[in-house]
Amino acid sequence: MRRSLLLCALVGACAAPAGPVSVPAPGPDREAEAAPPEPRPLVAEAELAAPAASAPVPVSSAAPPDTRPRIGSVRDITWIHAKPDASSRKIGQVRVGASVVTKGRPAVPTPSCPAGFVEVEPDGYVCANTTTTRDLDGELFRALSLPAPRDDAPLPYRYALSNGAPMYTKIPSREEQLKVEGPEDRRPNPGRLRWATGHEELASDEPGGVAADSQVPDVFAGGKKAPVPWGRELRLVKKWIPHGSMLAFTRAFEADGRVWLLSTDLSIVPADRVRPFRVSTFRGTPLGADVALPIAWARHDPARRWVRRDGVFEAAGAPLPPRSFAALSGGKITLGERVFVATREPGVYLDAADVAIVERRETLPVGVEAGERWIDVHLRAGTLVAYEGERPVFATLVSPGAGGVGPYRASDAELVRLSTTPLGLYRVGWKTRAAPMTPEGADPKKFWIADVPDTQYFRGPFAIHTAYWHEDFGMPKSAGCINVSPADGRYLFGFTGPRVPDGWQGATPSAATGRGTTIAVSP
Repeated sequence: MRRSLLLCALVGACAAPAGPVSVPAPGPDREAEAAPPEPRPLVAEAELAAPAASAPVPVSSAAPPDTRPRIGSVRDITWIHAKPDASSRKIGQVRVGASVVTKGRPAVPTPSCPAGFVEVEPDGYVCANTTTTRDLDGELFRALSLPAPRDDAPLPYRYALSNGAPMYTKIPSREEQLKVEGPEDRRPNPGRLRWATGHEELASDEPGGVAADSQVPDVFAGGKKAPVPWGRELRLVKKWIPHGSMLAFTRAFEADGRVWLLSTDLSIVPADRVRPFRVSTFRGTPLGADVALPIAWARHDPARRWVRRDGVFEAAGAPLPPRSFAALSGGKITLGERVFVATREPGVYLDAADVAIVERRETLPVGVEAGERWIDVHLRAGTLVAYEGERPVFATLVSPGAGGVGPYRASDAELVRLSTTPLGLYRVGWKTRAAPMTPEGADPKKFWIADVPDTQYFRGPFAIHTAYWHEDFGMPKSAGCINVSPADGRYLFGFTGPRVPDGWQGATPSAATGRGTTIAVSP
């Protein structure tokens, strides 16, 4: 399969998946009609502001332990095939340190997989080769599963921007730190990067700022290095995270007077050499009886409210705050080149030039059937509406390509060069819960954005995905992808097909996962 260029979020940061994550081309003969997946619920404001506090669960309501047999991944890529044949279509993927439920049947040896293919739920086959293990209680898998993602927060991991940080393979001694990083009072604080201004919008102003929240993991106790499946000796420093690249981590702990972060690749990173991101609280709005289209969004700037007195419009009242909306009545008044749209607040208008107006689309896109879910994106307005047939159910702001509206007919390379989002009708061809973005391939050294969540490819390198480094939604911002907020990314990932089953990291349309949802991109 062709490796797909993965566009990250901002201009100058086009990227490709770290590892052979590709977008299989779904054909009509390979897509199966399926009931649309239920969307994950929107995250409450309190949950967005901080991780939910754990609460004791009554014994009577506790779920019974899951004793179903599973097979786990111990390498970066474990593919799920449509058939027990390594040359068959890849329909999904299991992330290293994660596991998928099997059907409990004996493995089927084949010439392409002598160890045997294992049938998994809900469908598909995994080769029981060196990328997998059935020993989920073993030291290796327990270590690899330490950086497990969260499902009870708007983001699966915590994130930070690097000021130039080493990725250690163990907790280094003071002598080792001095040798690698130099004296503490001489460690550089390189300041801001001109080209990465947009990347720094949600990062704290100073390095550090992450408090220890857990104990030293047993796998690193006593100066031990984490075990690796291929049995080779790891160097003390795996590599450096360049200034401006991003880190995903799952826990913070203190050792020898310093706070350390556990990266999602099981590296140990000093917290005082990164700047943590805060989590954006922006989210879109459900549509229904309480909120109906048309609505008007204020985007980057507040939008002034206007009232008409003696035929003259005057600013009145508090402006509509950035990234908030007002319901419209449908009325409007044109004065010269200015158009004032009436809100549902009696006598109050908005200047159409100050807002992004979202109106209901009355016709279904070609190929979308009655009642089928689809997504409507408008680039100039920076808006997205999710539909069930002709009924709009959700509206939000997004950040499309910074290059504005590009040509209808253009190659991927041309669109990338122009930093524009492709126009047209597409279907989601590959979804992944989180994937690193980089222009360098499998093992980047110069630049990467770690574990971008809820990514949905709709045309080759272009995707709808969460942006955890900015919240300027509604404004053109990306290198061509469609950026959404953490809460919106999670909701849309659950809203669309194909479905990504339990334990799967990613999936393409198939009999097991259903059809890809239509994405309509208009100027």
